[in-house]
Amino acid sequence: MKTAGLTLVDELLARRSEANERFFRAESARIARLCRELAETFLQGGRLLALGSSPQAWSDAHHVAVEFVHPVIVGKRALPALAVAESDVQLVAVPGDGVIAFEPLRVTVGGVEWRFDPPTDDPFVRQELVETLYHVLWELVHVFFEHCTSSTAGAGSSAFLYPFLQQGDADLDGVAEDVRRSVLAKA
Repeated sequence: MKTAGLTLVDELLARRSEANERFFRAESARIARLCRELAETFLQGGRLLALGSSPQAWSDAHHVAVEFVHPVIVGKRALPALAVAESDVQLVAVPGDGVIAFEPLRVTVGGVEWRFDPPTDDPFVRQELVETLYHVLWELVHVFFEHCTSSTAGAGSSAFLYPFLQQGDADLDGVAEDVRRSVLAKA
């Protein structure tokens, strides 16, 4: 027999899991395309500017900048990212940079804005889904980066986590499908 406390926890977990599944199932193909666009931005010398304006957005901006600056796998390339006050972005941005902003999550690359709005009114679940999304972006942009640069480094002993980083052909449509499936698995 469940106690009232466990029933509430079970209910909250079920709502969180359902929102996560619904959001990433609906957005996985767009997320894969965005990973490719971000990889191309980095390959062309662009940076990722993470904008903060509220305390929560500043926390996210700093977190994103730290994530992108350190390599996803030891030996892989760090990607240029910087946390910037939203009011100062015009002072720092140069043509070719990508921008990520929060509340709701928006990523602008190549002049196109990608908006992601988690399907829940629960602010804690929304925040968790946004954090999961930018971690997935950070990890999976490297997949396209590796395939676009014809790297032969592979994933080394991390290959079981990132099998698509192994040397292969440059079929980016196939890579996009692998990344889409990986988004679902990681979420």
